[in-house]
Amino acid sequence: MRDEAIASVSVGILITDPHQPDNPIIYANPAFERLTGYGAAEVLGRNCRFLQGSGTDPSAVAEIRQALKEERGLRIELLNYRKDGSTFWNELTISPLRDAKGRVTHYVGIINDGTERKGVEQHLQQVEKLAALGTLLGGVAHELNNPLFIISGYAQLAREKINRGLYDDLKGDLETIREVAQRASATVNRFLGIARRAEARRALCLVDDLVKQALGLMSYDFTMRQVTVRTQFDPALPSILADPQDLSQAFLNLFTNASQAMAESHGRGTLSVSTTLVSEQGRPWVEVRVSDDGPGIAPEHLPRIFDPFYTTKPLGQRTGLGLTISHRIVTELGGTLTCVSVVGQGATFIVRLPIAQQASPDGPSSGSH
Repeated sequence: MRDEAIASVSVGILITDPHQPDNPIIYANPAFERLTGYGAAEVLGRNCRFLQGSGTDPSAVAEIRQALKEERGLRIELLNYRKDGSTFWNELTISPLRDAKGRVTHYVGIINDGTERKGVEQHLQQVEKLAALGTLLGGVAHELNNPLFIISGYAQLAREKINRGLYDDLKGDLETIREVAQRASATVNRFLGIARRAEARRALCLVDDLVKQALGLMSYDFTMRQVTVRTQFDPALPSILADPQDLSQAFLNLFTNASQAMAESHGRGTLSVSTTLVSEQGRPWVEVRVSDDGPGIAPEHLPRIFDPFYTTKPLGQRTGLGLTISHRIVTELGGTLTCVSVVGQGATFIVRLPIAQQASPDGPSSGSH
């Protein structure tokens, strides 16, 4: 009755004898014959290795050998070969049979064809990869839109000045275009390294200088969106250690988000930016506050605003990467980026950065590299 039950199941079953040389097969049921194309007479006395081939993962084979050596069971998935050379994904379960004294007498291998399931999994993985790639490319496009908008604006201003013969003012406009183009290139590099970021080159710098630099780059955007900027700087702030270009980009992202939020909410707005030195838990921090009078952020969204690709906007509008990048830049410096907001009253982003432990003999630097 037991033999009839084993012979009638739909999964392949092999029984091997570990007490004979090379652990040979001593039984194969009809389902194994149907699955592999090998008749029972062809496999008796052979080791199961004949099902393996060039596409079989060596680590899976090593794992099987280790399980047999340790006399324990195992469930694993590996590529096997049929008699006609075709392949199938074997969902293999190995179980030791023991006698009354606990000694292993035989091994039972249950072979199940998981090719269809594996194919579905691989298809879904490919779909997920393509979706992630599309989202990433959308993020690149979104993040590049901001510097391209600035470049386009200053190029238009330069053209108007040329038409009016105001050549003396062109140098500053062209320098802004060059600098923003470099930032666009840095943005692309930042996306390329989003999963494996290289060590940033850091230097002593003054936060006020970087904030002013980012505000200067946004001046055309602010004019177009009718955003009034109010600033309050602390000229006595100590230096911090940071990559000036990265940190300036973090501020630029915060200013861009605020400008867009106010413009979309009521077509104009007021951006308030302040810097100061604060103390928390006995440590001094350089603090930057960026406040807008936009629509604010709902409480249910606040915990996730720094998550990659999180956005409340419709598909194709923003990708939720600007805040993610800013948050990562700040936290990599040992700082914090937080947000407080009341719906209908705007939002305030608070950047806190640790001060540099020692001053550089050459003095602080705020330039990019």
